[in-house]
Amino acid sequence: MPKSFYRRPLPTSLVAFSSAEGRKRFVEAVSEGTAESFFPLVEQFQTQSEPAYCGLTSLSVVLNALAIDPQRVWKGPWRWFSEELLDCCLPLEHVMTNGTTIEDFACIAQCNGASAAVIRNVQLHQFREDIEEICSTTGRFTVISFDRKSIGQTGSGHFSPIAAFHRATDSVLVLDVARFKYSPFWATVTQMYESMMPLDKATKRPRGYVNMSRSAIGSIPLSCRLRFSFERIGLTMKGVRTVLTPEVFHAIRKSELSEDDRINFLATVVRELIESVSELESASKSKVSGPARGCCKKMQPSVETLESEDYEDPPDPPSKEDGRCKDSCSCSKRDTESIESIFSELSKQTQESLIYKALVKLESKDELHLPMWLTSIHMTSVESASILFLAMFYREFSGSLGDLGVHNNVLKTEILALAEQIRSSENYVLGKELELDTDKGNEQVA
Repeated sequence: MPKSFYRRPLPTSLVAFSSAEGRKRFVEAVSEGTAESFFPLVEQFQTQSEPAYCGLTSLSVVLNALAIDPQRVWKGPWRWFSEELLDCCLPLEHVMTNGTTIEDFACIAQCNGASAAVIRNVQLHQFREDIEEICSTTGRFTVISFDRKSIGQTGSGHFSPIAAFHRATDSVLVLDVARFKYSPFWATVTQMYESMMPLDKATKRPRGYVNMSRSAIGSIPLSCRLRFSFERIGLTMKGVRTVLTPEVFHAIRKSELSEDDRINFLATVVRELIESVSELESASKSKVSGPARGCCKKMQPSVETLESEDYEDPPDPPSKEDGRCKDSCSCSKRDTESIESIFSELSKQTQESLIYKALVKLESKDELHLPMWLTSIHMTSVESASILFLAMFYREFSGSLGDLGVHNNVLKTEILALAEQIRSSENYVLGKELELDTDKGNEQVA
């Protein structure tokens, strides 16, 4: 029988949450108001489903505790964060093998509607002040990246949320997401501070902690809502390059062309781009590489009209207006107004671009057939497609935005974010291809 384990005993230097001392500290922290983080976190607390998923699990717990709407389906009709939805900065197969760095963690958090401030190399007193402040307020959480060996545990790097601070013993409550190994525990602030000091082998830098809250706009950035699959976008860019040739770039820069001429020319170009991008949709129907529980399901339209009542409390179908999904995203009224204001401005700027006007021209001729996954909350499919194609142009020709009618920073920010996502995806695909080439070479040598 293969060697296996059932949990690990907690080191004597740590205090189990369920012990008499652990309970005493918790009661006192609650009475002092320094356990505000605990309650929303414990409502969403879960055990990591893979040995290297501590970062993803900690993040999904916090995102749900922040009541951020994923704006994509988890299971059935329900939108909810789980580990398999969090592959916007790294493919899950990579995380299964390598885990996540603190920078990866922050990237994924920001891609999913959270503000994530990475903090490392701080003084002990600042760490203590941050923990006490956040544990005493609502709507903010801390996730720590620490070295297990430094606090007497087995293993190496690990992520978990901090749920409470106890003043009398200067200790913090760590909700360990690897509950199959260690239960939640109290450790002193000094212990956890020192556990961040050993260098992460992947980054060659000390570990740290991440202070999290809802992002200013409280919504999933377009650069993630449009991402069909991390790997598929990178593969599709190969086809895009056969369309976006240097000749295309030179043609749109010709000074003698009128705006109408440019729009007519771009209409022929984006028609070909649509064919390339549409391959992403058909690709979802075939088996893709990666974990067995592939993530393509989450890139279905953000909200689907239910055809069955075989679900518990099925929600009412969302209303749509002008092609935009009007489903609410569990935000406060102020957040909702802020989101609507930002996306209203983004839509306005997008409509001024020549790519948008080219798509509208195709639409007027009934020649526009966009894949369904381009429809997203707050924006029409034509607006979403315009930003995706602008990002593809920018990825190939970084100086092309002005020629395409893009002059405002709000739209540029979205384009650059999506272009960066495309770049990362391409690099990942290139790395996989190099690995395959190396494997083939090794086979030939053998």
